[in-house]
Amino acid sequence: MSKRAEYERALGEGRAAKIGTQNPYADGAQLAMAALWTRGYNRMLVERFYSRPSMQPYLEARRAREASGAG
Repeated sequence: MSKRAEYERALGEGRAAKIGTQNPYADGAQLAMAALWTRGYNRMLVERFYSRPSMQPYLEARRAREASGAG
């Protein structure tokens, strides 16, 4: 497996992780893999946060405000 494929796998594993999952690369042996897993995990958290039904009115108001130029 190429390094790029390994890096993409770590990023994907982070995005697919469940909330509260520990970073499997956190042992310090592979710092780049740990950082990529964390980046994927954080992206998953942000996507879950902004896709919640309770966030939709806020996002709609924000888009309207930005479209009107008041943003």
